Amino acid sequence: MDEVSVTCPAENPALASVVADANLCAQIADALGIGEESAERVFLGEPVEVVLAMAEWSLTREWDEGFDAEGVLLGWAEKRGRGAWSGRPVQAHRDGGAPDGRPSNGEPSKRELAVEVARYWRVHPEELVAALDCTARNLNGKGGG
Repeated sequence: MDEVSVTCPAENPALASVVADANLCAQIADALGIGEESAERVFLGEPVEVVLAMAEWSLTREWDEGFDAEGVLLGWAEKRGRGAWSGRPVQAHRDGGAPDGRPSNGEPSKRELAVEVARYWRVHPEELVAALDCTARNLNGKGGG
């Protein structure tokens, strides 16, 4: 992002109290073509005028070659302590969890589990082959393991 700030503080303090919820984050994600989880990590709990300014800024860059709205917005939020990096108390996620994707009970989210399983298979492809062979034998009624 260039040196010009598109997220100045609100001149009207009343506007600063209107913050993005999960529904707005979902709409922004759809408009920008990014994941809802990422939109929530970046925008959940942020002033709506900031969210709209960043969304508008991203839309003006969508045709720039190599522009990655999701990556840029996540980097922006982390660098500036916004969204999930704000230090604010964790707000409810649309599925009852937190903006970081964790369910409210502290367990890893389904997405986190899927990512870890994919990492494991990438590092240990022979284990994946063995698991698939075992599953195929069981499905074909040949048992064994």
